[in-house]
Amino acid sequence: RLPYQLVLALITDKELQRRHLGVCCQAVAVVRTLYVDVEPHALMARAKTVRIWDNVPTAAASGALSSRLTTVLPINWNRFEGLKEILLSFVSRFFRQDARQIAENRMVLQLLLLLKELLAAGFYRSAEVAQILPNLLSLLDGRQDVVDDSADDTRSARYEARRTVSLDTLVIMECKITLLEVLTTLCEVRLDLRLSQLLARYRIEWDAGDWAAEPEQITSLRTSSVRWS
Repeated sequence: RLPYQLVLALITDKELQRRHLGVCCQAVAVVRTLYVDVEPHALMARAKTVRIWDNVPTAAASGALSSRLTTVLPINWNRFEGLKEILLSFVSRFFRQDARQIAENRMVLQLLLLLKELLAAGFYRSAEVAQILPNLLSLLDGRQDVVDDSADDTRSARYEARRTVSLDTLVIMECKITLLEVLTTLCEVRLDLRLSQLLARYRIEWDAGDWAAEPEQITSLRTSSVRWS
């Protein structure tokens, strides 16, 4: 298969982006298929209901998914840093979509599909998510998108599916749908991180003895539970 560094060079080459953006777009699809959505990478973006007590403070401090910290899979978590940089750069430039920019919109779609896979596999930390989130929200807001090649960009025209040689509104809608899936995954990431922070605070208070009840308090709690049951 194609070496990863070669595919990465195709994606990040500025001159190739300017002259043949379609090639870069295909390279993003290739790297997602051959190098991201493959073993040993596995689904990490989920809120774990069972956690290792000793790793709770580490998970809260690192800003990483708890499943990422406890996995035994041999994963290089820094391998796709170059991809994440180009993803952030490109989405920040083309968050306002124009249906006449077909190649640019297809590139955005492939990068969003890549982002979805990277998030699900745990390759984003909380700080990186916070950095890219404003651009994603701007991309989702389609009020400033150009969806017509004429001056009469009416409200009814915004909801028409059109795909011609010079205009493609369908790829814009595919971007929005994929973006909603990305944001759904982000909610799973956020929930897992917040649970880690909450458990870490409880762990600190537990170690400090704040939750050690006196015997008479335990008796009082049992009596109250019997009375209310």
